[in-house]
Amino acid sequence: MPLPASGLAGEEPDMGRAGPRHPPAQPEPKDQSMFKVVSETLAWWPVIFAGVTEEGAVVENKIELRFRILDEDEIDEFGAAAARAVAGAKGGGVSEKNSVRMQRVLEPVVRDWRLVAGANGEPMPFGEANFQALLRVPNVFPAILGAYGACRAGREDARAGN
Repeated sequence: MPLPASGLAGEEPDMGRAGPRHPPAQPEPKDQSMFKVVSETLAWWPVIFAGVTEEGAVVENKIELRFRILDEDEIDEFGAAAARAVAGAKGGGVSEKNSVRMQRVLEPVVRDWRLVAGANGEPMPFGEANFQALLRVPNVFPAILGAYGACRAGREDARAGN
């Protein structure tokens, strides 16, 4: 059986059509999920920080925060604000309370929390006053910054402890 003019069996001969031939589109594999570009990404992530009990024992405290993952256009401003807050907390001479400054820095990224309770052991709802109270606890702010960085970078090993 002679081959058609195109040289491939079963294919119509090229009768002067312009343009390159493209292979037919391949169907997406059914077992592969596609990456989705979304306007806002939220993720729960552990925040672990050291504390001291009334008896003087050092303990590891763990809470979970729901972070909003900043995009590449937003992250530089957040990093600069966090650096200013850390420098202000260490430098003194600032009229604004540290917890207020820290809360302002974290507002763009912290959306909710779990595993946070008041002195009575009852769960504390996430809100401005309660978040400020949490930020007054020693070691919390740097732990949140570290956890956020690990979450944004997708460092799975950091989920176990930051």
